[in-house]
Amino acid sequence: MLALGGAVGATACGPSGFDEHEALGQLREAVALPSKAHCNIVVEGKGTKSMEEDYLPRVITCENGGASLQALKAQAIAARSVAYYAIATKGSICDSQGCQVYTCGAAPQAKHYQAVKETAGMYLSHSSMLTYGFYVAGDSKVTAPSCKGNTANASTEKYVTYNEGKTGAGVKMTTLGYIPPNQSIYGQNRGCMGQWSSRCLENSKGYDYKQILQFFYGADIKITTAPGPCVTPVPVDTDGDGIEDGKDNCPTVKNANQKDTDGDGKGDACDPDMDGDGVPNAQDNCPLIKNAGQLDTDGDGMGDACDDDDDNDGVPDAQDNCPKIKNPDQLDNNSDGIGNACEADTDGDGVPDSEDVCPDDADPEQLDNDSDGVGDVCDDDDDNDGVPDDEDNCPLVANHSQLDSDGDGVGDACQGQTGSGGWGGAGGESGSGSGGAAAGKGQQTQLMGSGSEGGCSTTGSRRGSGGVSLLLGLALVLLSRRRRS
Repeated sequence: MLALGGAVGATACGPSGFDEHEALGQLREAVALPSKAHCNIVVEGKGTKSMEEDYLPRVITCENGGASLQALKAQAIAARSVAYYAIATKGSICDSQGCQVYTCGAAPQAKHYQAVKETAGMYLSHSSMLTYGFYVAGDSKVTAPSCKGNTANASTEKYVTYNEGKTGAGVKMTTLGYIPPNQSIYGQNRGCMGQWSSRCLENSKGYDYKQILQFFYGADIKITTAPGPCVTPVPVDTDGDGIEDGKDNCPTVKNANQKDTDGDGKGDACDPDMDGDGVPNAQDNCPLIKNAGQLDTDGDGMGDACDDDDDNDGVPDAQDNCPKIKNPDQLDNNSDGIGNACEADTDGDGVPDSEDVCPDDADPEQLDNDSDGVGDVCDDDDDNDGVPDDEDNCPLVANHSQLDSDGDGVGDACQGQTGSGGWGGAGGESGSGSGGAAAGKGQQTQLMGSGSEGGCSTTGSRRGSGGVSLLLGLALVLLSRRRRS
C-alpha cells in the first residue's frame, strides 16, 4: 500500500501525514516494464484524465506542491510510477492518500507543469520490473547536511529509506511494500522517498532530481522513459552539461560554455589542439593562440604569441621600445621610438652602428684624427697623445710634452697655424706667432715639411692662410727692388 502526504489546505504548500489505518505490506504483484507510455488514466470518480497534461500536474501539486523544481521532478517520476502500476494491475487509480491525491482544491502552477513536462514518460525501474515509487511526508524538521529525518518528529518517517550509494541487496526496502525473505533483491520495492527530505536535498545541497531519487531508492535505480505520442523525446545529453549531444561540440565531456578557440567544431574541452596550429596542447607554449613556430624569446615557457613581455625585462611589450631585446632602461638616444638596444643607427646620423666611429653621438663626417677607431666627436683625446683635449694645447697634433715656448697657450707643435691653437689660445692672424684659433672638432691638422714655421699646417673646412700671406709678402719685396733699379 502506498503512503502519501496530502495537501495542506487549499494552497498545497507541502506534504502532510500518512493515514496509519492503511494496510501495509500488500504490494507484491510484479509488473513488467511498460512497452509504451500511458497517455491517459482513469481516476475513480473523476473520469479519464490526460496523464501528462492534467493528472500528474495536479497530483504533484496536491502531494508536494510547495517544493522547488528538482524535488517536483522527482515527485513527478515517483507519482508516474505509481500511476503506471495502478493501470497495469487494476486499470484505474483512486483519488486519496491510499493511492495518490488528485483533488485537493489547489490549481497547478507553471513550475508543476514544467516538472511534469521535463520528465514526460519517465518512471522508476529495477531488475526489469516497474518499481513502485513509494513516498511519504517524513520529518518536516529535517535539516542539512544529512537531510535525514528523525522518527521522533513524524510518524511517517519510519517508512523513509536512505539508500544513497547503495546497490543490489544492499538497498533497504520500505515496510510499505512487500519485502521478500532475507531482504533479497526485489525490483518492485526499492525504498521510499521522504518529501520533506527531498526539499532539503535540493535547497541545501543542490541535488537534481536524479540525485534525489538515488538518495532514497539506491544508486542503481533506473529512470526509464516510455515512448508514446504524449511523450516528447528527451534530448540525449551524455555528459550532462545541459547541451544535447546533437548540438554539443564535446558530447562526452562537460563544457556548457561550448568554447571552440580554433572554430573546428570540436570544443576546447575535448580538442587535443585547441588553437589548431599543429602543436598538441600538452607541448604548445601558447595553447590558445596559433604559433606553430613556438617562438619563445625569453625562454620562459610562454610563447611570444601569448607573452605580454617577450624579452622578460619587466617592460610590457606594448610599452617596450625593444620588445624582443632586454633593455629595462629603455634608452633611446635619437628619440625615434626604437631603443638603443635594438637600433641599427643609435645616434641617427645615417651611419649604421656597426660602422659608426661614434655610435651614440651624431657625426655624419666620421672624423677620427688619431685613427684609433673612436671618432673625434666622442674621443676625449683626438690626437692620442695622452693629454685630454680640454687640457691639450695642440688637441689635434700629438705633443705629449705640451711645449709652449712663447707661453701663448698654443703648443709649439702647432704654433703659427690658423686653427691650430691650443684650447686656451687666442685666434691670431695668418702667420702671426700669437696663437691660432682654437682647434675645433671637425678640423684636421698634419705636420708640414721642413722650412715651415712651427712645423705644422692645417687642412679641412677652415684652412690656414699663413703660407699664402708669406708668399705674397716675398712677391712685394721683389717687385719693390726691381722698381728701384
